Amino acid sequence: MNSRKVGPASSSAPQPKLTKDQFIALRSLARGRWVQSNEIAWKFNRSWRYVQLSNISLEAVHLLQIRGLAIKGKCCWKCRRNVYLLTEAGLKFVTHANTPIQHHSAIGGASITKPSVISRMLYWLGR
Repeated sequence: MNSRKVGPASSSAPQPKLTKDQFIALRSLARGRWVQSNEIAWKFNRSWRYVQLSNISLEAVHLLQIRGLAIKGKCCWKCRRNVYLLTEAGLKFVTHANTPIQHHSAIGGASITKPSVISRMLYWLGR
């Protein structure tokens, strides 16, 4: 019997825009991964500074995880520190946001047809 799996109703609804903190977290993750107890790049008044992880940044990256733009993994088997990375969809979102508007139509949409090895590895690290 062929039966289709139906996803949650919220997956078809349009996602709300990113907040300022979520967008800064997304751009910060594009600059480099976040490792627990290390400093992260965070934008203040048009300049990037290095600060400790705060509740604001952790909440922003948690909401990015819900959207599928970031994942949480472990650094290594020895230290087991939390590491936050962008997924392949997050990388495409950042590159799409960074390209000038006139080039958006030439590049095309940021749709993933088949998961790559990188995205599968990132998914495995986030487990």
